[in-house]
Amino acid sequence: MSKIAKGAVAKATKKGWTKLFEKVGFDGFDLIYAHDKLAAQLVSELDECDQVVYVGYSDSHSNYPDLLASFVDCQNGKRFWVKNGVLQYGMEQQTEQL
Repeated sequence: MSKIAKGAVAKATKKGWTKLFEKVGFDGFDLIYAHDKLAAQLVSELDECDQVVYVGYSDSHSNYPDLLASFVDCQNGKRFWVKNGVLQYGMEQQTEQL
């Protein structure tokens, strides 16, 4: 079993993310997608995460293009943050069971 669930990382679309697209464009979508994939990989290597089920870009924690922040949700209810490709220890939190 992969520690990253199928569909956990998805590429944003212009239609679904109009405001974000206006801010970052297609190149920004590509950078965010690459960062989300890296975030999923980093968190999947942690013993504290049983399986990555969702990865999302956080507009409120990011300052594009200087700071990219992604949150990673695990099946066991833990959430982790990755900023500019670095796992942010001490920021993990419990979330509602999915």
